[in-house]
Amino acid sequence: MADPHLPRAARAPAIPDPRHTAIRVKRWRKALQWTAGLAVLAVLAWQIGSGDIWEHLRTLNPLDLALALGCAVVANGLSALRWRQIADDFGCAAPTSGFLVRYAQGVCLSTVLPGATLGGDAWRSAWLVGLGHSLTRASVTVLLDRVVGLWALAALALVGVWATQARLPEVLALAFAAIVGGPLVLLMLLGDRTPWVARLPRADAQLWWRAATWSFGVQALSNAALWFSCRAVGVDLTMPDLLVLAGGLFIAAALPLSVFGFGSREAAAAWLFPLFGVAADQGVAASIAFGLLGTLQGVLYLPLWWRRH
Repeated sequence: MADPHLPRAARAPAIPDPRHTAIRVKRWRKALQWTAGLAVLAVLAWQIGSGDIWEHLRTLNPLDLALALGCAVVANGLSALRWRQIADDFGCAAPTSGFLVRYAQGVCLSTVLPGATLGGDAWRSAWLVGLGHSLTRASVTVLLDRVVGLWALAALALVGVWATQARLPEVLALAFAAIVGGPLVLLMLLGDRTPWVARLPRADAQLWWRAATWSFGVQALSNAALWFSCRAVGVDLTMPDLLVLAGGLFIAAALPLSVFGFGSREAAAAWLFPLFGVAADQGVAASIAFGLLGTLQGVLYLPLWWRRH
């Protein structure tokens, strides 16, 4: 029996579960993202006037919005097929229906279920890993799907910068050029010295051309969805102006400053639309109308969570 007068041995400190730590970090990050998104929306409503924005949305043309939704749905379908093509080229084969469903579920996670533990991209990668593919390959397919889409978007925006009659700040063209040239320069600099870059199937030039072809198709439909969204609130744009606006708005939407898909894109709209002679309140209304397309798709795709693939 241990002597009660002797000091007890210190108990070893508990080792925190890394999974719980990761969940807490994600929750804090999500809380900060929501706070920032709400702050952005509050500032916009204060500076521009929520009443003026609402007036444009109240008179929204439902036919134009329906056409925009149709374009957005097809664009997401093509995005899923692009991801399938990239995954096939990297040896991550799976049924086409699975890619379509997981991409649609990713839209739900990004719009109507933003509080979920996994984001849309992580969910897509996890699905491929669950099919027996390596985490590295699964993650690279999703990453390249994003990068190629962003690259095509910036390339079209550069065409718009060259063709538009509007006077644009140089920083806009430089940003688009950096997105177009950055990945190519990075790959050239890293080359075979970086193991994961060396393993990329760069010898198959068809891989990149296929991904780029899908991406330009996706961006054409996404731009059409934006054009119809603008028409829905009474904004008519020329093609070059549309390309520049799409580049700026879609890139801004990728920033983690949004709530349910609204925030950073609307802030960019308040800055960009006046460059083309459109009032800021009308531009923000057009951006909100476009954002509603993601919300509507998220609601439409919710039943897919009960379908097995």
